[in-house]
Amino acid sequence: MAAQLKSKHVDFIAAQVAEPKISARAIFDVVGRQPVPSPARELQSSLEVAFEDIPRWSTRRTLAFAVVTCGAFWMGVALVMARILAH
Repeated sequence: MAAQLKSKHVDFIAAQVAEPKISARAIFDVVGRQPVPSPARELQSSLEVAFEDIPRWSTRRTLAFAVVTCGAFWMGVALVMARILAH
């Protein structure tokens, strides 16, 4: 009895189950005509409503916070490196 290749059987099944090919143009035509709701835009609008009452920081305060925070971090890194290199 001769052995049969399994790939022929699998290819035959895949050929029977294969869906008809749809062109990219047909997909873009359908999608382009209908508005699609964006979850990101919905989240942005709901966050805007939720944070309306919270006072916003000025640019000067934001810059000062960034400089102090980053400065403290890099100062800590420099001190650790100085201790490591001193040994």
